[in-house]
Amino acid sequence: MLRYFSREIILIAMIVSLSAGILRACGPFFPNRVLLDGDNVVLKAPIASFQKEIERIKPPVPTQFEAVIPTKKGGYYTERYSQQTATIDVAEVENALAGRNLSEEHRYNIIEKYRAAREVILEYVTGLSRWQNERKWSWRTNKYDLAKVPKPQFNAPLIPEGLPGEFEDYLRGAIFYHQGEPWNAVDAWLDLLNRPVQERLYRSTWAAFMIGKTLLEAEPAEAIEWFQIVRQLAEEGFVDSLGLASSSLGWEARAALSLEHYERAIGLYVAQMATGDPTAILSLQFAAGKALRSEQEVLEEIARNATARKVITAYVISRRRTWDSWLSAVESAEVSAVEEAEQLALASYQMGEMDIAQRWLDVAPPDTILARWVRAKLLLRAGKVPEAAEQLVPIASWLPPAQQPRSGYQGAEAIEIRIRGELGVLHLARRQYIEALDVLLQGGYWEDAAYVAERVLTADELIEYVNLKWAPLEQTEISEKDYGIIYNANNPNWFRIRIRYLLARRLARIRRWDEARAYYPAKWQERFDAYIQAIRDGENEYISSRGRAAALWKAACITRYEGMELLGTEVEPDWFVYSGNFKRTPASEIRGFDGDTKIVPSTADEQRRLRRNFVPEKRFHYRYTAAECAWRAAELMPDESDETARVLCIAGSWLKVRDPQAADRFYKTLVLRCGKTQLGREADKLRWFPKIKIDKNKLLEGSPNAK
Repeated sequence: MLRYFSREIILIAMIVSLSAGILRACGPFFPNRVLLDGDNVVLKAPIASFQKEIERIKPPVPTQFEAVIPTKKGGYYTERYSQQTATIDVAEVENALAGRNLSEEHRYNIIEKYRAAREVILEYVTGLSRWQNERKWSWRTNKYDLAKVPKPQFNAPLIPEGLPGEFEDYLRGAIFYHQGEPWNAVDAWLDLLNRPVQERLYRSTWAAFMIGKTLLEAEPAEAIEWFQIVRQLAEEGFVDSLGLASSSLGWEARAALSLEHYERAIGLYVAQMATGDPTAILSLQFAAGKALRSEQEVLEEIARNATARKVITAYVISRRRTWDSWLSAVESAEVSAVEEAEQLALASYQMGEMDIAQRWLDVAPPDTILARWVRAKLLLRAGKVPEAAEQLVPIASWLPPAQQPRSGYQGAEAIEIRIRGELGVLHLARRQYIEALDVLLQGGYWEDAAYVAERVLTADELIEYVNLKWAPLEQTEISEKDYGIIYNANNPNWFRIRIRYLLARRLARIRRWDEARAYYPAKWQERFDAYIQAIRDGENEYISSRGRAAALWKAACITRYEGMELLGTEVEPDWFVYSGNFKRTPASEIRGFDGDTKIVPSTADEQRRLRRNFVPEKRFHYRYTAAECAWRAAELMPDESDETARVLCIAGSWLKVRDPQAADRFYKTLVLRCGKTQLGREADKLRWFPKIKIDKNKLLEGSPNAK
């Protein structure tokens, strides 16, 4: 009945731990990149995923039980553990009463009184948890006076008459427990367990579990026996609707840990994790960390236990610090040819022990992902770049392609993910540009791939690659959110859509319009057609000046308000990848010059390509393009015209905040050519542009309508 209290504390800890990773940076989703770190990106020690490493470990004890956790919806729990427990408790009272010869009214009254008693306990436990959190917060921040944070009081509920005996015994024990009378609570639960088997089907596992919890601090060895009894009762068929058999593995591990029985504790936590309990992973981390602080001879004993050795090794290689004591313990324990030899090779590499890393690689399976990766890093340190690449190339073909850009704290990336990024850097340094682009895309390194696609490859090379690898999709396979900016991407076709879209905008910027159209998403093809037709009409000398001016003005408006979608660069300077809202250090700033990088340098050929491949100099360059179209339109329009004045005023307003110098010619021309119009007079009086309301939608229709 009180299982939820401890489970909630663990769950809160897990949320806090995960939140710590989320709070590393403010702002939007920023994908990981590998082209900015020079040699460090291929030499630095990989950081493994603790959870993934643990999932590979076979539990040393039977795991036929399953954890029972609250239902999730949309990634969130629909109720707390405490509420789940209360709901199950009342439901089982109803089941127990259903077979009794009671009137419906009598049965209803018992159930409602029991529900009320449970609500009293639930409210107290919830309040107690909140109080404890407030005290922790107060202590850490000195924000509150601890004396002003009152501890909730427990008002014992009445035990309803007519309850089945096992529920009455259990509730009595729970009340004693909350009143701070643990031995009376244990006596009540022992009374329950002394009942005949048929009279304690529902609450036997609960009672044994709570006896174990109550004894945990004072008598951990005896508590262990009770947690084992919980699993025995579940095996014998007693009801275990809360999954206490699964939880008992973790609680027994906690008792073993308090007795410094590290091997037993770690094995039990591994078994608990195998039952599906999400709290087990944090418990394993805690246990491994505590074990690593032991004396060297204790560590050597732990190293001889296969399961404990695997867990602690997983812990070591998933942390950003060295544990020389563990490496020494494994060496001193004279463990050889172990299953986790490749993990120990990684641990050795992390600690700078390259000779030891090589020794472990010699006894590790030769063709696993991790073994190949560590071997590649050792080869890179020896300057053998082609041989290192040969180790990584097969791995890339073994892995499924990424379905969306890689995100999060780079050091926490899964090993299997990071390999493709490093291989992409190696390809780039060896002038294998198509291979670099492909492996970066397959690995989910979108910004790095966009750099290669926009700045390194020629337009024709990019066309050939896209046509070969990323054929167009049927429109039925594309949803609206596929066109969203990077941190909304969640479709397996995202890269296909975006690499084609990047190519479309690149071709449009160099006026290869006929080729560009097919690569735009269908959503933007119609607008692209309108833009190109407007440009062509504006440049057609066989059309009247008025018609050309109208066409150029329409092109200006489309360019200004839809230029990001039609012409924007994926990375610098426009950063379409973030819809223009953010910018980051461009890869070209690092790769465009000679540096200290020796293993994966920017070659002279790559630098020449950066200078040769056209990219706009100014951020939001299409705004300047729009203003230029408007200027050409105004040149074809009459002086002292309200319509001409509006075109000049609106176009100048597009630039006046960001680039007043570029806007100045529009202001001066407005005064000189349209000084007798209302806008011209206001501009002359203000010595700058007057305020003007702009109707974006009407402008996109080609009208300079403004009030």
